[in-house]
Amino acid sequence: MKTIEANYSPQPATSFATRQAAQPAPGGNPAPAAARDADEPAAAAKIGRSVAYMMRHLDKPLQVATLAALANVSPSHYFALFKRLTGHAPIDFFIHLRMHRACELLDSPWLRVKEVAAALGYDDPFYFSRIFKSVNRVAPSQYQAMPLEFRDATKQMTFSFITASFEARQALQTASADSGRFAGAPEPRQKTLVPMPPASGPAQDRDWKDRTLRSTPKAFCYAG
Repeated sequence: MKTIEANYSPQPATSFATRQAAQPAPGGNPAPAAARDADEPAAAAKIGRSVAYMMRHLDKPLQVATLAALANVSPSHYFALFKRLTGHAPIDFFIHLRMHRACELLDSPWLRVKEVAAALGYDDPFYFSRIFKSVNRVAPSQYQAMPLEFRDATKQMTFSFITASFEARQALQTASADSGRFAGAPEPRQKTLVPMPPASGPAQDRDWKDRTLRSTPKAFCYAG
């Protein structure tokens, strides 16, 4: 089956008002605003649940059919609903979630690019590097060599993409409650850095890396 990343190409977000104006009700007449507003909480909850699933499975290839089943809608309806509420196709949203986590892991000089790629479910580190560069405009190795303030700016750019609409932020809040990740007030940027490993032998270093790669992400703490 086709995964959510097949034929990936980043797409720009659109505003919620623009998306609503472009979607008249059947028959050519705009849907009543009250009816649209009544549907929004239930729609946002469905998308929030699927976003929570994305967060819990950053290391897995996803299929739109799986996400649609979680929302209890057809794949075509899910795709339209997700884009209407967030401004992004599901693939773009999921890729940016993954690449934001990749930035967090690459903040540690002790993790190699291929280890970060594997932690996020990419068997081919070169393919991972291409996706990373398409999102963040720099290669993973270049990102690791950048000064802290430039790495922060890169993460802020990814964050801004994901939270481009109010509905996307609402979905992330719902997902945070469901998944236990990314919740809480913004933290100072220094707290997002992966801690230095303790002075130890090779076996302890490997254990430290494993725990770091499995740790809960601290993404989405760059909101201004």
